[in-house]
Amino acid sequence: MRFSDIPTKRKWWMLLGFPITTGIAAYLFRAMIEVGWPPLSAGIGMTIGFFIASSLMSIFKPELAVQEKEQNPTRFQRIGRIVLYTLLISAFVFVTIRFLILV
Repeated sequence: MRFSDIPTKRKWWMLLGFPITTGIAAYLFRAMIEVGWPPLSAGIGMTIGFFIASSLMSIFKPELAVQEKEQNPTRFQRIGRIVLYTLLISAFVFVTIRFLILV
């Protein structure tokens, strides 16, 4: 698959929407972990890093941007997905509660 084969809406999201939203989310998450606002340059640096990573992904691995379901997930993959989501959500809740308590 080439980059030109990707739909335009997906290209916009991959090259502009994804880096900006993940940069903002990473800056806010870092503020929650540190219980204070980090310097704005750190947020800008993280966003630039997401732009670079997204651009490199679109150049070298454009097939990762288009998800195609080839087969149904196995039982172990479903269990692993549930465990992973549970751990990620619990970590986010823990950091959010810690932030709200310490502020």
